[in-house]
Amino acid sequence: MELRFVGPDLAELDRVGAEVLVASLFRDERPPRGVAGLFDWRSAGRLSRLMHEGFATGELGEVLMAPAKPSLPFEKVILFGAGDRDPTLWHGVPPFQAHVYRESPGVTGPAARSTMV
Repeated sequence: MELRFVGPDLAELDRVGAEVLVASLFRDERPPRGVAGLFDWRSAGRLSRLMHEGFATGELGEVLMAPAKPSLPFEKVILFGAGDRDPTLWHGVPPFQAHVYRESPGVTGPAARSTMV
C-alpha cells in the first residue's frame, strides 16, 4: 500500500488520486475543520448532519467510513475520532496514531492520509 500525506487543501486533494482518504475528526470542532471540513463542505454538510444527529461524535477510537464520490475523487473517506483538539499540546496523538495504524492495515490500493493534527 502506498501512503501519501496531503494537507487540507481542496486543489491538492483533487490532484492526489487515491482510493481512500483518511482524516481525523475532532469531538470539539463544530463544524469540522481541516480535511474533514473539506469533505463536509464538498458533501453539502453530510458530516455535519451526522454529527448533529449524534451518529458521528469525534470520540477517540471512533471510526466512520463513507463514500467520498462524487464530492471528492476518492472511493471512500475514513474518519478517525481524535477526541478533543488542544492547539498547544495534543495529548491524544499517541493513542490516536496507534488507533489509526491498528485499524488501517486492511485498506488496499493507493491511500492518501491527511495531516492528522
